[in-house]
Amino acid sequence: MVDRQLAGTPSVMPDAIIILFGDDGAARLSKDNRAIDFVRDAYVHLKAIGVDHGGHALFKAAGLAIGDGIIDRHLPDQFIAAAKILAM
Repeated sequence: MVDRQLAGTPSVMPDAIIILFGDDGAARLSKDNRAIDFVRDAYVHLKAIGVDHGGHALFKAAGLAIGDGIIDRHLPDQFIAAAKILAM
């Protein structure tokens, strides 16, 4: 269940984030410094992060690479499992 949004929640608050949007949203948010900072902060604070195709564009804009700790396939099963581990 979604209970927060970019405009009102720093990424250090939740245990996990998921970035889901289409190509238009990806293009728009990839130019938004608040969105880029949000993703960088979540990454640096070792949050469980799930992304879809659009999420890849935001990661690239933030200078980050999809790799270990980032779940970009098998959403939601692997993402939920990773978030549960990090929330312990």
